Amino acid sequence: MNQRKQISGNVLGSARAEADKRMLGEAFVETSDYLALKNTDDFNFIVGRRGTGKTALYLRLISEFSHDRRSQTHSVKPEEHDSLIYLKLIRKLGLNSYERVRSASRVLWRISVLFTVAADLCSHWKFKATQDYGILSAYLSKRKNLLKFNELQRCHALLNEVSKTCAGPDELPALVASTFELSALESLVRSGLECTGSRCVFLFDGLDEGLRTDTFSIGILGGLAIAIAGFKDADLPIHGQVFIRDNIFRSLAAQDSDYSRHIEGNTLRLHWDEDSLFNFVTNRLRMAFDLQDIESNVRVWSRFARRGLSGREGFQRCLQHTLYRPRDLLVLLNGAAVRADRTGRKDIIEDDIRITSKQVSLDRLADLNKEYEGVFPGLSIVTDYLIGGDAFQTLDSIMNRLI
Repeated sequence: MNQRKQISGNVLGSARAEADKRMLGEAFVETSDYLALKNTDDFNFIVGRRGTGKTALYLRLISEFSHDRRSQTHSVKPEEHDSLIYLKLIRKLGLNSYERVRSASRVLWRISVLFTVAADLCSHWKFKATQDYGILSAYLSKRKNLLKFNELQRCHALLNEVSKTCAGPDELPALVASTFELSALESLVRSGLECTGSRCVFLFDGLDEGLRTDTFSIGILGGLAIAIAGFKDADLPIHGQVFIRDNIFRSLAAQDSDYSRHIEGNTLRLHWDEDSLFNFVTNRLRMAFDLQDIESNVRVWSRFARRGLSGREGFQRCLQHTLYRPRDLLVLLNGAAVRADRTGRKDIIEDDIRITSKQVSLDRLADLNKEYEGVFPGLSIVTDYLIGGDAFQTLDSIMNRLI
């Protein structure tokens, strides 16, 4: 191990994909989930708990689709304050039920996305030679102030404009559609996409940062779901992928009456198994310690972990302290490596994992309670009752303890 680099900080990279572009670019694991999203249009919703790699997939797919000359790729990641401002306007306009929010949001998202596609088409050389170019160009010119917004900001701007003449919340969808000539816009976009042979991909991430599990927030996501499904139903080459946390998605499934029709079959739940996590870690170890010449994952791992942690069995012992999520594993191994370095060692051992895992477990429990409190009120009370009990218990024993 004398050739190993000095350990410093997060040896396996940051637990947040946004903060570690190098590892994301050079040590990325092409899982079956990633390949399904890259090579098919089967999935519109990518669902996972915190730390399962949603943002890593989002960033990687942006790069992948951007290199496809046949596709126009748009990444949509609004700031939290954009969501909050939009929610405030929705409440102000009296959209006080899931159905009302979803109905209005569906039309708003549809126009907003079509507006972005229209702007792309008007810069395409082939479309400029058609008669429709002048019509669509005039449409955009009349509303050029909307070009500066991202898709969510544009939804707010559209809604704000029609709110001045709207007589009531039930009139909003029809008023938005007529004011911004939705049917004409869609027809022109269809003609332009057929002419250019283009395909448009929209990747949405971070929408749930400003949204919660309340009726208003979920209605916005429900509207986006129906809008994306509508493009597929209308046979428009516009494909959307929405990366969303599990707790928000569960609320959407509970509230949307069309969930089984428009959402369920188009959903990919992120899953990591032992093999994919082993590839994930060893790819990063190769980058961190210049071990690219070692092909065997087991040998790479054993250069980092010794004593009871060496070999595939040692990696399995580490996994037992996680929820089988990349972020859990990164935090655990980075923490163990820092502890080893403080004691003058360049290899992690079982004591490093055992001590580090205690704090990691407490942090994960706090995350769990915060993430699912809206879906499962009183969850923290239940978990507090279970602290200190056996790791494996029968359902009857758990129920007796809670009662």
